[in-house]
Amino acid sequence: MPQHEIHYNIDDLMIGRKFADVHQVMDILSGEGPNHRRMFHDNKTVSDILAATGSYEAAWASHYHLIADRLVRKGEPDPDLPDNVRKESIIAEMLDLMARGEVEIVVFPDSILTKLVNAIVTGGARLVDPTDIPVLRKQYYIKR
Repeated sequence: MPQHEIHYNIDDLMIGRKFADVHQVMDILSGEGPNHRRMFHDNKTVSDILAATGSYEAAWASHYHLIADRLVRKGEPDPDLPDNVRKESIIAEMLDLMARGEVEIVVFPDSILTKLVNAIVTGGARLVDPTDIPVLRKQYYIKR
């Protein structure tokens, strides 16, 4: 089961801001373990969140929450990697499903994904040859 931090990172990537209240409502029964998904983890929840908030962003956050909760790891975890690495792989798995057309991609102007795609298309992103590994620059350490 993904931790809320993973849902928040998916929110940033796909929508452009975090929806802590959405994830807290959906997981209000999380103390019951995986059984908590018997409530607030269906398409009706997405509709209810849209109706309650009037926010398509919040509704999409709940939609992606449902998808992330349904991703299942295949195989045994690598014992050399910390547990959080395996949990965080949910993000990469979701992006891979999107690339294959199996998960819908929403376009919100402030999402990191939208900004990245725009930068690639307009030439603002620095695309390099994989054999040309650049030297680290001071600019990489900007605090947000």
